[in-house]
Amino acid sequence: MKNTLKTVLTIVAIFFVGIHTVSAHAIVEPKQVNVAELRSFSLGIPNEGTTATTGVRLLIPTGLTEVIPNVKAGWTVSTKTTGSGDSAVVTEIDWSAGSIPVGERDDFIFSAQAPASATTLVWKAYQTYADGTVTAWDQAADATPAPGKTEISPYSETTVINDLAATPTPTPTPASTTSNTDKTLAVMSAAALGLAAVAIAASFRRR
Repeated sequence: MKNTLKTVLTIVAIFFVGIHTVSAHAIVEPKQVNVAELRSFSLGIPNEGTTATTGVRLLIPTGLTEVIPNVKAGWTVSTKTTGSGDSAVVTEIDWSAGSIPVGERDDFIFSAQAPASATTLVWKAYQTYADGTVTAWDQAADATPAPGKTEISPYSETTVINDLAATPTPTPTPASTTSNTDKTLAVMSAAALGLAAVAIAASFRRR
């Protein structure tokens, strides 16, 4: 009985550890936005390492514009761009010289305008620790773990939906069909009135 109970408790413990491992990802919110919508985004970074997290790097998906990171106390915030002037596009946001203690998490906020057409944004992030190690959150959720590893570090996704799509216009009923329907109703109404008149006349005759 004790061995059975121990086995059950072990399985339960492994189950909950698995849930914790799966849920602790680098995730960008929201998970869905509208086309061309200007939104605030939040990158949540958990620290499950053995030393403090001291740097976070986020690659900006193609199609996003007007990317502006928020000021973050205790961190140095910088961006990398391509192009120049009005054509400059932010391709990366870096947060450095800060700290996320072991077993804690933090959020990194920025605003951006979504692409003008429906698509899926893939957010690849890189988490640097005080000991120099890096966790790369840049794999597909169904990817195969690297040799010697049992799990992956999946990237986050945001779906851009087209909320501006026109509502289909109802197909109008052909005039001939409407006309025929009206005629049928008129005939049925006349027949009903005729039957009523006959019934009334018959009742008077009985009297």
